[in-house]
Amino acid sequence: MSFGRCGVILPSVERRIYTVSELNSLVRRLVEGGFPGGVWIVGEIRQFKKHSSGNWYFVLTDNVSNVDCVMWRSRVASVGWTPEEGMKVEAFGRPTIYEKVGKFHITIERLIPAGRGERAIAFEQLKKKLEAEGLFDPQHKKPLPVFPMVIGVATSRTGAAIRDIIKVTRRRAPWVTI
Repeated sequence: MSFGRCGVILPSVERRIYTVSELNSLVRRLVEGGFPGGVWIVGEIRQFKKHSSGNWYFVLTDNVSNVDCVMWRSRVASVGWTPEEGMKVEAFGRPTIYEKVGKFHITIERLIPAGRGERAIAFEQLKKKLEAEGLFDPQHKKPLPVFPMVIGVATSRTGAAIRDIIKVTRRRAPWVTI
């Protein structure tokens, strides 16, 4: 017996060292073997992307979790409609691991619309509430300045992107505060 990191007693096991590739391959086989016939899943569509190759990439989500999904071009052709952000769907697919990066996803084979998702409904309700308060009324809107005085940037503080933005802004618009 040995003790794990949290003080849990672990059974003694033969020390078998795997390469990353071997481990990812083993995990893929375990995941795929756990659902040999595939699985039905229900969730809301998020981050939908139609790739130039014809494949669809999206995330299925509920109130707690999300899972990456891919639908290959050969299956996309049989759908007959295009998913939209926030749409609730029932999907049939096969859970797997992309071995090269060890990433879990579901390869979707069938997609059925199941109405509007809860998050989409909540968004619409919030939008109606704010509209009723007059917050979308054009008379409350301020015109955009011809030249902004302050720019907000949402990115890493240490990445190349922020350095490029600062450099170009200082050169082209030195009066702007970032």
